[in-house]
Amino acid sequence: MENNSFKIAIKKENYIYNIKYLEKMKNKKVLPVLKANAYGHGLEVIAPLLYENGYKDYVVARLTEGENLYSVLEKEDVKIIVLESIKSLQKVKENSWLIMAINKYEELIEAIEFGISPMQMKLKFDFGFGRNGIVAEDFSKVISYIKEKDLKFFGIYTHLFSVDQKFGIEIINRFTEIVNELGKERFVQIDLQNSMGIFKFDCPIATHIRPGIAMYGLREEGYYEPQLRQVFKLIGGIAEIRNVKTLSKYIAYAPINDCDLGGYTNIAKVKIGYGDGFLKKNEGSKCIINNKEFKIIQISMDNSFIAVDENVVIGDEVNLYSDIWKSGNELEIKTTELVILVDRRIERVGE
Repeated sequence: MENNSFKIAIKKENYIYNIKYLEKMKNKKVLPVLKANAYGHGLEVIAPLLYENGYKDYVVARLTEGENLYSVLEKEDVKIIVLESIKSLQKVKENSWLIMAINKYEELIEAIEFGISPMQMKLKFDFGFGRNGIVAEDFSKVISYIKEKDLKFFGIYTHLFSVDQKFGIEIINRFTEIVNELGKERFVQIDLQNSMGIFKFDCPIATHIRPGIAMYGLREEGYYEPQLRQVFKLIGGIAEIRNVKTLSKYIAYAPINDCDLGGYTNIAKVKIGYGDGFLKKNEGSKCIINNKEFKIIQISMDNSFIAVDENVVIGDEVNLYSDIWKSGNELEIKTTELVILVDRRIERVGE
């Protein structure tokens, strides 16, 4: 790694702790969601860690993500569930690791007639989220077809999106009725709880929970779980330090007089900017250097600038997202997006 460049450091111990905590909370096996490059944490770090700890079934959004994940692991005993519809049925037939979501009644018929095994299918029922899934007017047709053909599938699922308590319970009850009507024995996996759903609801019919951001110690608006541990750190070194007296009138693109330096006279430069996904909205937020908070003054495409005291020297470690559970930074962006947006030119490293 280039001297003083940045990396995302993955605390493996925290990731496995979070998974075990969620499993103990609900007494169900975790079905990990690894979409968007494992929520920005890096498939090359997260996927082998999961496999080494006995997790061999994974969820992604798109076929390309599934293919990338399989290329990282190259294990014959893994199953990768792709949530968005797959058009190439031949590709499904040729890859036993690939599990396709069935999002429409017509997709089920087409896949069966093409010769795809139902054990490479996972049925998605939509109760109003509108992203994908079999719609309500086709529920009865799908149920009748499955019974007529006596089909057994890899799984069945739905999505507990950001619903209120009453509607969430209604979805759980309707989903449970469908599973019971078809027979629970037809499915290896039954799941409907995303991260939010895990904390808000109990779903006795489910065999698995399906967390995404919760595994990484992140959160969405509306829930807070203090026992979860942040998995990533965005860290690098101080590349250069200048005293404001040596500058002309500007720090990067901003006039010095417009910058709140907090009484400090030294400006530290670090090699990360909005070109790396460290957004300008982070200006004014705090980072940690030598166990002390310092304010980020300016962010340009390739560099960021921090007002620091005289104890900070070149090479000191900078932690840009030390604890994003805290609201003190008052960022105008969801914590779930912070690490996902960090570009892949920033290396992901396990520790």
